[in-house]
Amino acid sequence: MQRIIKLMVVMAIVALGATSAYALPTYLSTFTSTYTAAAATLGQCVLCHIDPMGGGPTNPFGTDFAANGHNFAAIQNLDSDGDGYTNIAEINALTWPGDATSHPAATPPPPTTCSSFTYSAWGACMSNNTQTRTVATSSPAGCTGGTPVTSQSCTYVPPITTCSYTYSAWGACQSNNTQTRTVSSVTPAGCTGTPVTSQACTYTTPGAAAASHIGVFSQGTWYMDTSGNGVWDGVLMDKMMPSFGVGLPNAIPVTGDWDGTGVVRVGVFSNGMWYLDIKGDGVWDGGIVDRVIPNFGQGLPNVMPVTGDWDGSGKTRIGVFTNGTWYLDIKGDGVWDGGTMDKMMPNFGQGLTNAMPVAGDWDGTGVVRVGVFTNGTWYLDMKGDGVWDGGVVDKVIPNFGTGVNSALPIVMKKK
Repeated sequence: MQRIIKLMVVMAIVALGATSAYALPTYLSTFTSTYTAAAATLGQCVLCHIDPMGGGPTNPFGTDFAANGHNFAAIQNLDSDGDGYTNIAEINALTWPGDATSHPAATPPPPTTCSSFTYSAWGACMSNNTQTRTVATSSPAGCTGGTPVTSQSCTYVPPITTCSYTYSAWGACQSNNTQTRTVSSVTPAGCTGTPVTSQACTYTTPGAAAASHIGVFSQGTWYMDTSGNGVWDGVLMDKMMPSFGVGLPNAIPVTGDWDGTGVVRVGVFSNGMWYLDIKGDGVWDGGIVDRVIPNFGQGLPNVMPVTGDWDGSGKTRIGVFTNGTWYLDIKGDGVWDGGTMDKMMPNFGQGLTNAMPVAGDWDGTGVVRVGVFTNGTWYLDMKGDGVWDGGVVDKVIPNFGTGVNSALPIVMKKK
């Protein structure tokens, strides 16, 4: 009886194995028809069995499949192999849901948004009233984005640039003991500064100053109208100096207060060279005692010398006259420094025959003005604008020097 029972058990086991074996192709068919995209890759026995040839023990996916009534849909959302991915995720990724070593590629976590920043120093405030800075570091590590503060409002202050000025000559000293000048140019544009347009001076009441008077120079001899009546009265009333400039080629007389001491002295201009009687004895004592200016006026056509207190400093400066144009040494260094530092007057005397320049305080006000001498006639710029305004505004002296051989004009103040 026991042998019959054992035989029946063996036959049942054989029958059961046969049933499982023959059922496998049916399960694969169900899988491939359900998951057509994965059929070619995963439609194999190893989907459910440890042995790639099928049969024998099942893997975790096969175990769950059997435990759930051989229903693939019922185990889609399980993680049979415990690798962190659901069965359906692995099927879609074409990885084995029963093998923990086979799973979809890990998806990197999304980057973290930056929440903390360090910055460079603020830059200079710009003309649009903003200043900027850059991000030096951000955290947490590997973060992206965020809202760093890289600009802010500010108050723009333009840079201060000191001005450089050029000026006109100083005007006459006024009764309040000041004299003024005007600004000719300012550089650079937009600069800041305070021009010096006034200075102290010593005012001389009109009439108190010694007025300039005329004279002539002839071949080294000086004839001076010290009486101031416009007539040669002889050496008893007027003055003659027999020699300063004799032997110099093309010598032309000049006069002036060369050292600012208030004493007017003589000099001569010869072919661009100036010889000034600094000692004041009417004799050339050499360049150590007297003074030589080697070049002011060379190269200008028909050039003639002229002198005057051009800037109101009380010291006589030199200048030249050429065909009606005047070049005045305002700076006083004996060199032509151009129209910005020195001064050019384009026309007083043009059109007059044999015109020679003169300068003097024609009305005793202390203001030096220009004039011209032509063939014994004097044209004086009484208005002081460097333009001939006619005999009513300016002044004509019709005859002082006519008939004198090789007469040249000179101007000196009465002592």
